[in-house]
Amino acid sequence: MNQIRDAFLLMMHRFWTVLILGLLLITPVYFFALIFTNYFFRYYGALDLLFIAHFFRAFLVLLALSVSQIPFIELAYRDAMGEDVRFKDGFRSILEHIFPVYIMGILYAFLSAFGGLLFIVPGILIAVWLYLFPYVAVIEKKHWWKGFKRAFRMGKKHFFQLLLIVFLFGLFEMIVEYVVLNDTLYLTTRFLVIAVVQLVLNLLFLPLFTFIITYYYIDWNGGKEAFQEEDWGAWEGWR
Repeated sequence: MNQIRDAFLLMMHRFWTVLILGLLLITPVYFFALIFTNYFFRYYGALDLLFIAHFFRAFLVLLALSVSQIPFIELAYRDAMGEDVRFKDGFRSILEHIFPVYIMGILYAFLSAFGGLLFIVPGILIAVWLYLFPYVAVIEKKHWWKGFKRAFRMGKKHFFQLLLIVFLFGLFEMIVEYVVLNDTLYLTTRFLVIAVVQLVLNLLFLPLFTFIITYYYIDWNGGKEAFQEEDWGAWEGWR
């Protein structure tokens, strides 16, 4: 539970840094995904092909999630290493990793969404097995095939832990979102207001969730000492 405690502490101590980075990255990604998701549901809904709309929705959500985590992985990693947590480091991480993570995210999102479209279980397996590829990219600087290979090994080794963390946090977020959006609907039904409320929730939950996974990722690889010695691969027995 230390990972959750550390995530909340980092969120509180660097709230404005997290918020500004979220506004710079999460906001445009969120509205991009929202606009296209609504378009796909209207278009394919009219054709009675909602399963295609659900595919695109899952694809966009997973792609957006992969890209949006980049600066927050950097912040949590620097905090775990005992280094200064600065806005410029989070922003630099975006510039350094956004292109490879975006391209890798397209493949990841497609495979996960397509697997879920055919059979639910393959979609879940792919989504969890490869979920850590942005963390591999930011923390270990491994992109493309090496990044996927490393992420797969990590995801397979810690499958049930990762699945449980994602499920429990997702459930918690869903409950909070349901309560907040229900209260919002009592006040207004305007789409823009509801979208903004949901964006605010994403600005809070996504960084917090990323912090938690980052701390677990470091622990799964031998902790702070292993990364300082750049010996995480040997610690896992993968070299």
